[in-house]
Amino acid sequence: MREKQNELEAIIFDVDGTLVDSNDLHARAWQKAFAHFGKELTLDQVRAFPGVREAFESLRKRGLTLFLASSADPDEVKHHTELLGIEDIIKGSTSAEDAEFSKPSPEIFEAARERLGTEAGRTLTVGDTPYDILASDRASIPIAAVLSGGFDRSTLDKAEFVFDDLTDLLRRFRDIEAYFAAG
Repeated sequence: MREKQNELEAIIFDVDGTLVDSNDLHARAWQKAFAHFGKELTLDQVRAFPGVREAFESLRKRGLTLFLASSADPDEVKHHTELLGIEDIIKGSTSAEDAEFSKPSPEIFEAARERLGTEAGRTLTVGDTPYDILASDRASIPIAAVLSGGFDRSTLDKAEFVFDDLTDLLRRFRDIEAYFAAG
């Protein structure tokens, strides 16, 4: 059972599939395949999900500190942060340089929480895959899963919360507040 405290202080967001519409593993596979034949393929086709900046502004107004946790290369994380237009809202981010292993290893979420300086029970992660859920569980951090990454709801049911997307998370944010207040 993950530790709960009295009040939520920070939210750590996964990026790919949660905030940007990217099928990262597929895109990288295609990128490598094309590179094998001498063709360079960039990931510029990635699009931000609608309303991310507005959602982040709303969460900041609630006094929350926001952070990104990605296992992607630092340049890719920087690109996505700029694409989302949230550089001035977030406290920072992690990248592949901050963890030896990718999720489901908890390293990337632990690195983000350490940089935030928050306790696990006063922090929430938001992700879109069963690997995010397992990594968050291993880091003892409660998680809200979103369906925007394309995983079926039944594969995300071990999360404390499952939302359709970031807009649904905001609409039902009182549920999250009640969860943390009950600790």
